Amino acid sequence: MQHLKPYLIIICVCATALLSLAACHHESPEPRLPDVGSPGDTLLSTLIVYVAGENTLSSFVANDSVEIAKGLANVGDSCRVVVIIDDAKSSRLCVGTRKTPLQTVRTYPGNLTMTDSLTMLTQLQDVMSNYPARSYGLTLWSHATGWVFQNQAQKVRRRTFGVDSGLRGSADNTGPQMNIPTLRHVLEQLPHFDFIFFDACFMQCVEVAYELRHVADYILASPAEIPGHGAPYYLLLKHLCASPVEIQQALDAYADYYESGSGSFSYAGAELSLVRTDALEELAAQTRPLVQKLFADKAEVDCRKVQSFAPSTRKMSFTLCYDMRNLFIQNIPSEDFAVWDQAFAAAVPHVRLSPYWTSAAFTHPMSVADPASCGGVTMFVPDAEYEQKGWVDDYHRLEWYTAVGMSRTGW
Repeated sequence: MQHLKPYLIIICVCATALLSLAACHHESPEPRLPDVGSPGDTLLSTLIVYVAGENTLSSFVANDSVEIAKGLANVGDSCRVVVIIDDAKSSRLCVGTRKTPLQTVRTYPGNLTMTDSLTMLTQLQDVMSNYPARSYGLTLWSHATGWVFQNQAQKVRRRTFGVDSGLRGSADNTGPQMNIPTLRHVLEQLPHFDFIFFDACFMQCVEVAYELRHVADYILASPAEIPGHGAPYYLLLKHLCASPVEIQQALDAYADYYESGSGSFSYAGAELSLVRTDALEELAAQTRPLVQKLFADKAEVDCRKVQSFAPSTRKMSFTLCYDMRNLFIQNIPSEDFAVWDQAFAAAVPHVRLSPYWTSAAFTHPMSVADPASCGGVTMFVPDAEYEQKGWVDDYHRLEWYTAVGMSRTGW
């Protein structure tokens, strides 16, 4: 029996080890952070770039795709970029990470209509299901005119977000667009976004930001026109893909690029701002009494000296995009403005307004007369001419209109 003791000891040790391994097998493993962004891998972040490019911007899609591919070298291992593209060539899905070059993983047999709400919802749901992440950022790339509604019956040339010609090989702007309440309705059915970056003209208006306040933490956009080449993605990607997102640094990288003369036009600037959405309801509350004073009895406010981000020659197609802060600083008593301005600063924590920027309406640049008095966010100023176009009626459909009590003024 004594000779058996060593063997018994060995058997007991082995049995103990096996039991230990069995116990580990049933324990939940530690969450892993994959090195690659294969379908099904849950990474720290996924940046979705939604390119509605089947319009006159179609020729710029390839360049931005190259910039995104280049920028992937600077993102972290646990981030992926998914680009949904529809241009004059095809509708396709591209995916890339730092270790896996940007490549087309799917070409759609049909023609995606990117401004259709069901198409947008389906595409974004599919991406989030197949390429999950702990946080998401969304870039919306296309033409745009802020909140102004599409209304073909009135025969007024206007865009809200996006325009899709709907014809393969076509690059015109005659197709359908997406109204902002529709965009909100789509996005509120999806997981919350860390940010929405509008690589599109005129989207930094308070009406759009307020409409989207529940679907994203930040809105990065321009109150003005942007150059056709848009954002320098190879510089922005490392900030947009960071965890947590470096949204202010992304804004600065965009502004620095154009202000340094690196853009396509030597005089091109960048009018950009960042909105923090959790501060927008307080901003609305502080704006309400100012609106009551300024627009009482359906008053038309004199805006001849207010900073505008749209040329007056384009008033048939666009609102004049008046800077919200500049509007109040010129028309509200200083003591009332000081209180309001604190709420504005909380809602708009970062602004970059260059002295000049490019407008498609002119061969020379537009300008900002007094950047220090501006906030880089526009607000609609109703008047009789806009009322005749139906834009005031459209304005009634926005949540901002109700929140600031504009209905009590007669407008």
